[in-house]
Amino acid sequence: MGGRNGSGWSDRLLNTAIGLVVAFALIIAIKGGVQVVYNALGEQEPKWLSAFDAEPVAKTFNLLVTTTVIVAGAYVGYRKFFLFRENKAQLTVTLTISSRQASDQFLHIGAIAKAENTGKVNVDIGRIYWQVAALSPYDDEVVEEMRAAFSDPNESTPSGDNNVIGTIEPNLDEFPWRLLGKFQTKREGMTIEPNETDELTFDIVAPVGVEAVAVSLFVENQETESDETPVGWYRRKYHDIVVTQKD
Repeated sequence: MGGRNGSGWSDRLLNTAIGLVVAFALIIAIKGGVQVVYNALGEQEPKWLSAFDAEPVAKTFNLLVTTTVIVAGAYVGYRKFFLFRENKAQLTVTLTISSRQASDQFLHIGAIAKAENTGKVNVDIGRIYWQVAALSPYDDEVVEEMRAAFSDPNESTPSGDNNVIGTIEPNLDEFPWRLLGKFQTKREGMTIEPNETDELTFDIVAPVGVEAVAVSLFVENQETESDETPVGWYRRKYHDIVVTQKD
């Protein structure tokens, strides 16, 4: 709404400036044309024409031209900015995590991501990366090893993985918790239209005893799929696992 209102006043300002420039240009042109006609006829100019001083008009004209150029430049920049904003893919991703006991030895962890297109253009989804890491429980020695690895990326981690989702590193500052699993997929032809919401789901099993997990999600913008560093939307959420004891 703000963009449209801004565009309206900028259009009016630019049109007013152009109109004034054209009006002054016509005044100067008419005076010069009339002088040429009278000189060609060998007649004396009328008093009203002789009394008309073109110099102040010319100065005002030059000022208006300069102002119009400035206004036009600002207008073009303003329009390009808002057009870029309007044409940019915008996705709001909300992540929900749940868990339950699947068997005596395993837990089920499920994730649902609601992806809402909050922009004005279609969003084509490329690759989708899920990752689940265990946050608890650990021995102090293991946590100390991970802390050292986090402080020095060249150190090896207990999990043997530097917490990278696929080939993409959405957040290099993630603590290297032990990975329970990661998954990469691609929903061919998945397009989310403006004001439309779609769901992305992920399921994994973990051994009973895991008390908390971190679930990471990276949704790739298909337009940047061929880029060296694809662009997309990253979310990370923590979940405490509460297991209901069976009777």
